[in-house]
Amino acid sequence: MGRSLIPAVLDGTSRLPSAGPLYIESAHGRRKYGWAALSGLLDWPLKFISAPRPEVYHLQSDPHEGRNVAASSDLVSLEGRLRVLRSTVASSARRPSSTEELERLAALGYVGPGTATTEDDDRLLDQDRPDPKERIHALEPLDRGLSALAQQRPRRARRELGQALEHDPDNLAALNNLGILALERGDLERAAKLFARGLARAETSEHLANNLGMVRSRQGRHRQAAEAYRLALAARPGFTAARYNLALALYRLGVPGQALRELERVRTEDPDFPDLDEAVREITAAAADER
Repeated sequence: MGRSLIPAVLDGTSRLPSAGPLYIESAHGRRKYGWAALSGLLDWPLKFISAPRPEVYHLQSDPHEGRNVAASSDLVSLEGRLRVLRSTVASSARRPSSTEELERLAALGYVGPGTATTEDDDRLLDQDRPDPKERIHALEPLDRGLSALAQQRPRRARRELGQALEHDPDNLAALNNLGILALERGDLERAAKLFARGLARAETSEHLANNLGMVRSRQGRHRQAAEAYRLALAARPGFTAARYNLALALYRLGVPGQALRELERVRTEDPDFPDLDEAVREITAAAADER
């Protein structure tokens, strides 16, 4: 059962209801940029954030979290408390009622106890990654680059995304979008290098894997394309576009029967998927010719 924060908001205080510690987590930076995920606890007035460089704040005397007192705190004890709290949350949290809900929560960065798989929990605990606060300066040029993309200004987008990589050399969003720009220009080798560079940092990035598959397909390297699409589907089984792409790769590899089975799954997931009926007709004819 949750606790309403309305009373704290209405009386203008920053104090939260006192009924034991609150568990906090965010994997948004892990999923989108390749940074370490964050988790922690808030037990008024103490706030602890488990990160490659841990943070501890005393909110009563430091409500704006300007003084990190982790160096003088018992971090071993705090990590132990966090493990217990995480375990408690995992055993009591409501699981999502559908794959669709799970994917929506994961897209928002909620991938910890009660909302995702064991693999996602392991991702939350993986601290062998950049600390978000050490790479935060990449966000401004990254946002400018994404804005330039939306405005169809590719030259500026490349410049800004390149600046983001100067601050954060393994930034997944920058690598992915620079790869897309290279793909659109027909520079397949550069696109492949950018997507592969991102995947080396985050094998569970379904978009990087799918995009790498599209590059390999354009290069005529259909076996490698199929491997990339399978990697995307392993990360997100409901990724219908990747499944459709896998079907086409299998068809080009000369296994139309396998391709048709994947297309039937596409139809189950999205009956109105673009060009689905045409692909089914073409591959069905090819399978009939094989007999």
